[in-house]
Amino acid sequence: MRESYMPKYYTLDYIPGYRKQYIDIRLQWFVKTYELKNGDWPLDCVSLLKRMKKTQKIPFTYGYVPLPNKYDALTGYVDSEGVYIMQININKAKYPFEYSKDRRLNFTIAHEIGHIVLEHLLIPRSLKTGIELSIEEQEANEFAGRLLMPEKMLCNCNYYSIDSVAQYFIVSRSALWRRLNNIKRLDLLNSRKIQACSQCGNMHFSVFARFCGICGQPIGNKPSGIRRVYYPEVYPMDQCKRVTSCPRCNNDLRRNVYDKCSICGTHIFNFCSSFFDGNADECSYANPGNCRFCEMCGRPTYFFEKGLLKPWQEADGFCYVAESRGEYI
Repeated sequence: MRESYMPKYYTLDYIPGYRKQYIDIRLQWFVKTYELKNGDWPLDCVSLLKRMKKTQKIPFTYGYVPLPNKYDALTGYVDSEGVYIMQININKAKYPFEYSKDRRLNFTIAHEIGHIVLEHLLIPRSLKTGIELSIEEQEANEFAGRLLMPEKMLCNCNYYSIDSVAQYFIVSRSALWRRLNNIKRLDLLNSRKIQACSQCGNMHFSVFARFCGICGQPIGNKPSGIRRVYYPEVYPMDQCKRVTSCPRCNNDLRRNVYDKCSICGTHIFNFCSSFFDGNADECSYANPGNCRFCEMCGRPTYFFEKGLLKPWQEADGFCYVAESRGEYI
């Protein structure tokens, strides 16, 4: 694939190679420590700060205070108490982040978290050279970019406009552009669009679907979500929408002539749950094997109601990619 970026604004050359790997290692630790999953993106750093303060997995506290206008936030380490303290400029905090200039603070908070996680603050600034301080700023920016805008997610978005994607990831337009430039994928701004649910990112809909089978949201005439997510076919089906093996006991059902598993009695069709209610408005639609919600009426499906399918927020487990090495962690 041909690289697409502007060398003039490429900043990763300022960070030594071993430090890029260190960012990967620490970011992997952060994602696992705070149990960040697919459903947590886009990341709202105000909510993330609350989680950090509550869990105290890192000794940490924060508050909103007046700061000089040139500062969005400042973070320090109190050695005598062994705690990190983040001060957020109350004059810059316009929450929820609606406009691009306001979303800048979300990136700034992630940047300050980067200083903490990368352990920049354990050594006083007075003992560092100007070059070292400059590198640490670039590292914190890179940490924030990778945390808020993982490359795997950026490469699976519909770029209707740079502002629409920036708004989705809760960052400013310039932060998104710099991130795309650093991963050398400015070509994504002109990439092909694929229909996707605006809530869960599901890309696959049956011909007559009125609702998203993954999250249950009405899809309208043309789903135009930003993020695209692949939800695997958990239970393979034949052409008649019958599962080929029992989702509960794994019994081979390819020669089964009944509508239930002969071993455990589980239904072999992923019907709308209302089919079993006996009401006059029952829906008898048979859904694909990965549908949590009925594509015709939006009610939960049989498989989901019986606990055979996880909630969609947990279905596509987040896998952080070590970008400096191109490996999955």
